[in-house]
Amino acid sequence: MTYRALIRPILFALSQGDAERAHVMALEAMKLMQRAPLFLSLIAWHCQANKQQPVTHYGITFPNDVGLAAGFDKNGEVIPFLQALGPGFLEIGTVLPKGQPGNPRPRMFRIPEYDSLINRMGFNSEGADVVRRNLQRWQSSVKIPIGISLGKHKDTAAEVEPLVQDCALTLALLREFADYWVINISSPNTQGLRGLQTKEYARMIARGIVQVERGFALQYNEPPKPVLIKFACDMAETDMLDAAEACRAEGVSGFVCTNTTTQRPFVGKMPPHAEEIGGLSGPLLHDRAVRAVDMLRKQDSKALIIGVGGIRDFPTAQHFRDVGADLVQLYTGLIYEGPRVIRDARGLLQA
Repeated sequence: MTYRALIRPILFALSQGDAERAHVMALEAMKLMQRAPLFLSLIAWHCQANKQQPVTHYGITFPNDVGLAAGFDKNGEVIPFLQALGPGFLEIGTVLPKGQPGNPRPRMFRIPEYDSLINRMGFNSEGADVVRRNLQRWQSSVKIPIGISLGKHKDTAAEVEPLVQDCALTLALLREFADYWVINISSPNTQGLRGLQTKEYARMIARGIVQVERGFALQYNEPPKPVLIKFACDMAETDMLDAAEACRAEGVSGFVCTNTTTQRPFVGKMPPHAEEIGGLSGPLLHDRAVRAVDMLRKQDSKALIIGVGGIRDFPTAQHFRDVGADLVQLYTGLIYEGPRVIRDARGLLQA
């Protein structure tokens, strides 16, 4: 209540209506706070981060099943702070081989009437070298699994081979720090990217990245790390099922369901910024993401499935669990509900 009643209004006011500015301000505050171990301990106590509910999937033990989705900490800058909030895992990125600024600002918009966001960030990234330095810095203090989201540069052709090359370069630089990989072919903010979600394109992308990962695993005499595909909820159901089946045949371990939507399912009068171009996240995405998880789980009982979309409390996280999600992720819920949302999604208030 304190966050929604006091901290969030102050942060929104200081950012002068610029959602991305608020995000940058929050990251800078986190960087300062994570320098103080005592402060991190207080945050961890507040968020009940020490209460573990471990689950194991594909050889990875997660302290709990609630993670933070890619997009919040794109460059691995605030891992110690985020870890103190009590997630079971963090997903960094989307990371590119080299830095790129992303789309022109403004490119992130709050829809507070629906506790939602619209973004068209466009894979802004400091690049894999910077992310590598950040992950090296925190490596000894990281106690939870780290996933890394892989994508392509804006100027890289929206074709299979160039995308695989971009992803493979990032994978090679960051492999020692990653517990699993996510291939992001579902962002609506990089031209042509979603066109690669078809059965045949997805199959070839999956084959390429899985082969790269298996090559490293063979070189270092260790098990290959899971490779997941992130789908968009805007896909037709049959297209998603066909693509998923093809990817699994190529050795993909599972799926992240789902990315943001380009639909605008607002009720009644359109709120300010609702017609901005970009992907919508938040509660309005939730039911569609849950349906995608349900559909993929019914098709495949063994795939690792991460449900993401509109999680802001225990019931919304449980919706994903009830239809077969192994793990869940949130992002927008952290912005609107504050740091205890991970604790709430874990169900610790009910414990």
